[in-house]
Amino acid sequence: MSATKFLRGECQHCGGHLEFPVEAAGTSAECPHCHQSTELFISTGDDHVTANKAKTKTIIFIALACLILIGGLIGAMIALKRAKRMVERREGEYLPSGWIPVTNQNPFQSQQFLASPVTLEKAPGSSLVRAVGTIKNLSPQRRFAVRIEIELKDDTGRLLDPAKDYTATMEPGAEWNFKAMVNAKGAVSGRVSVIKEEN
Repeated sequence: MSATKFLRGECQHCGGHLEFPVEAAGTSAECPHCHQSTELFISTGDDHVTANKAKTKTIIFIALACLILIGGLIGAMIALKRAKRMVERREGEYLPSGWIPVTNQNPFQSQQFLASPVTLEKAPGSSLVRAVGTIKNLSPQRRFAVRIEIELKDDTGRLLDPAKDYTATMEPGAEWNFKAMVNAKGAVSGRVSVIKEEN
């Protein structure tokens, strides 16, 4: 007498595991898990396919999450750069009227000075010309023996001998209204090109 051979399958409704004799294959029976009528059939290895599909979905999900994260980081960096530019622009808006903000190209940026535009003024009833403007001390420290040079140009854009001026001290946050004598003839424009402080 041979032992009855049992097969393994699963419920069509709940997916619960079923064990049944070979002779019952293809017939219907009540599922012991969900109590619904299900056809008894042999599991054909779909579990392996399902597991592979699950792994593939997981990999795709992780890849998408990484792409979203990278995109978010790039977006954050762009937003930070824009915000920085806006802050710099706003700082420029709050400078006193006519002031030129110190930029990276300014040779005295590290000295924490701010220079206004230079105006050439002729003294009334005289041929004397002075280069007039303002230097502001942006540092929290007193500055000593501050010397400036003003680059002068004629109406063709040719450089002339510079005008120079000096102040003994500048308090923190103070403004120095300079009036440098212009000795070069034909000067029509000028700008502060050098600021030196003697230590």
